[in-house]
Amino acid sequence: MTGKRIALTFISLLGTGVLLFALVWRMQGTLSIMVGITAALFIISAIKFLERALEDWYTEKKQRQKQDEDLFGASGAGQSWNAGAQSWTVSREEPVGQPFSPESNLPLKRRLLWCFGVFAALGFSAVLFGKKLPASFPEPVMGAGLAIGLWNSLMFAAARESFNPEKPSHDFAWMWGRNAAFRWNNILLGLLLLTVFTGCVLLMPPPPNAGPYIIGSFLALVGILVGNMLYVRRTLEKGIPQPPDDWTPGQKRMEKWVNVSVVLLWVLGYVVLSIFLPDYIEELYFALLFTAGGMLIGFVVHDFIKIRFPGFFSDEKRKVELLTRIYLSCIILTLCTATAANHQTAHQFVRKERYPVLDKSEGLKGKMYLWLEIGGKKKRFEPREVEWNSAHPGDTLFVLVGKGMLGFDVILRYGIPEQ
Repeated sequence: MTGKRIALTFISLLGTGVLLFALVWRMQGTLSIMVGITAALFIISAIKFLERALEDWYTEKKQRQKQDEDLFGASGAGQSWNAGAQSWTVSREEPVGQPFSPESNLPLKRRLLWCFGVFAALGFSAVLFGKKLPASFPEPVMGAGLAIGLWNSLMFAAARESFNPEKPSHDFAWMWGRNAAFRWNNILLGLLLLTVFTGCVLLMPPPPNAGPYIIGSFLALVGILVGNMLYVRRTLEKGIPQPPDDWTPGQKRMEKWVNVSVVLLWVLGYVVLSIFLPDYIEELYFALLFTAGGMLIGFVVHDFIKIRFPGFFSDEKRKVELLTRIYLSCIILTLCTATAANHQTAHQFVRKERYPVLDKSEGLKGKMYLWLEIGGKKKRFEPREVEWNSAHPGDTLFVLVGKGMLGFDVILRYGIPEQ
């Protein structure tokens, strides 16, 4: 099958499924369920068709490569002329040398674990109880506590990591006591994290203008932590003969990108969902729907990797972990993109609604919850402090509701005037 015919067939099947999904939002009852199932079948058929077509293409490509190797010799293999047999002998070099065994410093390791553990506990305690301090103190104390807790947790995990013969490295405590540059570089990265994150918290304006500062501060937090983690790993692995690795350079690059991206997406996703998702009226249904969409995208990526790297998947722990991170990244990216896009476009189609206030409460971390009755169901929201203070149980609250581009209602403002 030609590439043009493959593209046309795939676009036709996928387009039909997308159009049927668009019709779901305009229907109700059993008919919408039937249309949604049919749309899902069309999309899955398009994906499986593309998978089969690409697999046939890649099989033909491997057959051509095998023919070339049979003619000219396998790449990476050594060839020598066997005079007795009057033929070429193909051989591969095997790794030589004794397996690496790390040096350890157990007394220093125990002291480091104790020190990092205590400071991590103190930092997270400041985050939990800093809200109770007098005015102007909670934000800087909680910001500094979070930075101290996360950095010491990273150092604790690095010091506690056991030796892995499949991926050998120096012992963290031994390197900490032996290499002064390694020790001071880690401490300076920790101080940089503390200074940057605490400074962002101090400069942060009050809501509702704090959104960009929150995202920027958490991106800085994650960036420095990831940089610190990569520095520790590269330094501990420096100068060690690595065991033979059957992964191709493409697989190794993919593993590095996925490992970094999943950490960044996890933190960024938490920030985005914390800002936008609590205002959704159908919050649970929205989250489940686009989590399923993210899993579908993960399935597409999974199939692509399976075709691109034949024989990639097995029961090895390293490959299972990578596949799990790929699915997790796709879910977070899909859910966050849908949440932000629907919320931002909800301002274009607004209306006023009135809902009874059933209850109001406060969480452990200072969050303020408002319970409204919508469609006969009790739903929880997180308004701003001024809006929360003006609402009282038993009252009827007027709210501004918007419908976003994905068809989901979002409460944009609480306690608006009746007229």
